[in-house]
Amino acid sequence: MRTNVTFAAEGLKRVVYGRIVKRYQRYVLLRCCRYTNSKTEAQRIASYTLITACALTGELAHGSQLGWLIDCMVDVIAQDLVKGGAVAEQAEGAFACEMLLADDDMQTLASRMNGLDALLRQVLVLRHIERMSTKMISRVYRKSIAEIMLAIDRAERELAEDLSGAGGDDSAPLTEAMPERVGKLGEALDLESRQHIEGLVLRCLAEWETQDRPSWRRMGQWSRN
Repeated sequence: MRTNVTFAAEGLKRVVYGRIVKRYQRYVLLRCCRYTNSKTEAQRIASYTLITACALTGELAHGSQLGWLIDCMVDVIAQDLVKGGAVAEQAEGAFACEMLLADDDMQTLASRMNGLDALLRQVLVLRHIERMSTKMISRVYRKSIAEIMLAIDRAERELAEDLSGAGGDDSAPLTEAMPERVGKLGEALDLESRQHIEGLVLRCLAEWETQDRPSWRRMGQWSRN
């Protein structure tokens, strides 16, 4: 027999899964790299961040503010959870030592991407990791397609220049390769972590939805983007 929670979870998948959890989960994991490379810590930070973002989105005027909200929540939650290694101490056995990004090049790329301006970082992830079209990204951020294309181009150039270093290396070839490199970073954020995060977020929100919170219902005003 299908319960109210089951029906709520199905509704949440339509409204939340595609618009928030699926769209931003790897972005949140990327932001976690600023604070930790522990898979355990990153999963907790990402889960709490996305749960909070979903709960608060009913108070936003429109979806273009979501990226800003997520950046703020990651910073607050990560600093609280990682402080003093509290999360790592709770983990057990070898799992505590599992790394979110095991490859040194991917760690460096994530670090440099986290140094970009928020909008540049977000459009880069949505375009090259989530494979969203520039048209769709323009709808999310309420900007013209030309503005989004310029932001993506600027993000690629700044990232390439940063990675090429101060040694005077030509960053042009690196700029051309940037879409592929950023895409590989998305692949490096493993499926197991994302499935763990999705499951926790949807379970929590399904229970929350059964309480019939008004702010949750208002999500539909902007979540159709």
